[in-house]
Amino acid sequence: MSTVTTLTKMVLRCPYCGEIGCYDISIFSFSGSKSLKFKCECGADIAVIGTKDRKKYWLQLECGYCMGRHIFYYNRKQLWEAEFLPLVCEETGLDIAYIGDEEIIKQAMETGENSLAEIAENLGFSDYFVNPDVMYGVLDHLNFLAEEGRLFCRCGNLNIEIEIFPDRLELKCGCCSSSGVIMAQDEMDLEKIYNLSEIQLTDIGFKFREGKRTKPRKRFKK
Repeated sequence: MSTVTTLTKMVLRCPYCGEIGCYDISIFSFSGSKSLKFKCECGADIAVIGTKDRKKYWLQLECGYCMGRHIFYYNRKQLWEAEFLPLVCEETGLDIAYIGDEEIIKQAMETGENSLAEIAENLGFSDYFVNPDVMYGVLDHLNFLAEEGRLFCRCGNLNIEIEIFPDRLELKCGCCSSSGVIMAQDEMDLEKIYNLSEIQLTDIGFKFREGKRTKPRKRFKK
């Protein structure tokens, strides 16, 4: 005798604070044309799921990669019987959310996280940079520091915004006025970054802590 699945999970990262949340989606949450709204713990609205006939469903998600909104359409079977359903950003081709079995989703996220360097390369920025190898190396190290919680602002914000230019990166805090510039033109710029074990954004630039990584993680393609 087959069973009917009535509950699934949705895992997505908040585009505002960067936290990853896991949310229940119950088939019984939709009465009539009622929509189901999802909020991050920071208070931001990050997703909405709705239906008109309880056969076809639409999902609207806030995207942290392109900073836009994406709408996806699925039937009931696709949503509640899928073990692993990735939701992909149309602009970047990167996964922004997953629906399905929580354990399978966690395994996929652990093995499939994209570094800042990989994201930049996927967006076709290689010809844009003065020195692509240096830029990818700087982005990779910044990603490493962010993953370790060692790229942050003086106000305590860990979600630092990074604006990419051909020869430099501008780091900004969305919670206060702190900002700073990191150059990425030549090997000296790359060596300086690899000598840093911590970067703190302040209102007058950066505070650094030195401590060179033993081996650079080159996860990008040359």
